[in-house]
Amino acid sequence: MRAATFMFVCSFFCVIFLSVITQAQNSLIHNTGTLEVTIIENGYIGDNGSSTYGGVVFNGNPDAMYCAGLIFGEYGLGYGNLGVGILEDFYNVIPIAGFFPIPYFNQYAYHTVALIGNPDSRTKMKSLSNTGHDFVFLRGNVSNNTSTIDDFYPGIFADWDVGNRLLNRGGYIPSKNLFYIYENGGAADASYYGIMGIAINSVPMAPNTMMGIITDRPTTPPGDSIRIELYNYMTSTAFDTITTNGDKMMLVCVGPFTIPAGSSLVVDMAIVAGTSLADLIDNADGAILYGPNVPVELTSFTAVSLSGKVILNWTTATEINNLGFEVERKIINNNEEGEWVRIGFREGYGTTTDPKEYSYVDNISGINATSLAYRLKQLDFDGRYEYSDEVLVDNPAPLDFALQQNYPNPFNPTTTIKFSVPVRSDVVLKVYNTLGAEVFVLVSQKKEAGQHLIEFDASALPSGVYFYQLRSGDFIETKKMLLLK
Repeated sequence: MRAATFMFVCSFFCVIFLSVITQAQNSLIHNTGTLEVTIIENGYIGDNGSSTYGGVVFNGNPDAMYCAGLIFGEYGLGYGNLGVGILEDFYNVIPIAGFFPIPYFNQYAYHTVALIGNPDSRTKMKSLSNTGHDFVFLRGNVSNNTSTIDDFYPGIFADWDVGNRLLNRGGYIPSKNLFYIYENGGAADASYYGIMGIAINSVPMAPNTMMGIITDRPTTPPGDSIRIELYNYMTSTAFDTITTNGDKMMLVCVGPFTIPAGSSLVVDMAIVAGTSLADLIDNADGAILYGPNVPVELTSFTAVSLSGKVILNWTTATEINNLGFEVERKIINNNEEGEWVRIGFREGYGTTTDPKEYSYVDNISGINATSLAYRLKQLDFDGRYEYSDEVLVDNPAPLDFALQQNYPNPFNPTTTIKFSVPVRSDVVLKVYNTLGAEVFVLVSQKKEAGQHLIEFDASALPSGVYFYQLRSGDFIETKKMLLLK
């Protein structure tokens, strides 16, 4: 897969100028008592540029955010939103859930969006706040369901309008990973507003790791050219101090990252506000201290088909109120899909800040399917649940008996031998020396249809050439391997 050099798919907010929204979207307003931040289910934060939603409001001042949300582009494959709106890139997959309390936060909500034109993409958005705080956390979990993604930059592109927008200025505090904006000399809003990085995959973000810029907003409607400018900004570590007033845009990002297939990138950021720059910095420190309490969902979920079984592995960084995971499977034959069926359960760890690993083995012998899909249903103790992304594995029946070349070869002292059988069969796999003498019996039993891996440990044998032979009924195949010590 070509490097995704401008993938702004963080599951938080990355602003948007946006043209129009084609239909109304459900929304929720975080209200901490001092700070209000609106979450819209198609990926926008604050407003969409139409003044339809609540925006970002601090201490009852006017809405300080013109619009914000997710933005996506891939260098070399075009910029923009694939023909829907200037920056309207996503559509809702899982509707926004109403607020409910969890430990440390009394307002917690989540939803999932997908990229227009790429329904396999998934970005889980979670937002968290607590009464009395002057910050709202936003978490983006970007799931990679295809091949490895390189040069991935999550971040935010925000168009703030603080008070009189023509008097806006901005600044950057590297030690806090904090970009901020304020009205310089005006009387409409004396507050300061900022966007800051908190953690990546639940590891606190080191100071000075963010990139960004605050620049003047174009006087003409933005087009594809702004995507190219944003890409150039994202891959630059430059930051220019803003010394003039104007209608400003803010770009904040971190990266680049590589996301292997079947893995996720989790990024935590926060919208923070203060009555002054000193108060903003104090509140940013509070968000940094509070950040480790933000719960994490899956950081990876993979499935591998091997020897008539599918091995599922998944990991979490931290857990909050986690009862456990139901494992579900769906059988797919060509283009016909079956129903999801519960096949197992793994108990969770409740609430923990330690990374945890899980596995489940599904015996698929005798299942007639061209492929199999798996997903996890994460259950909370209060009955709430959330589904993971799906993972897909092929389940082709071997066409014939086959013996593969061992790997590695030459080897010292262990190597792996792979063979396949089309139906349940009596199988004998033996190792011989160059004189034809039998030195090891690796397999002598019935084996189910499918592929099988056998590890051969030759620690007790001297260096030299050896032969391994597979027998089953009338089938006989022999291959050579070299042991070098």
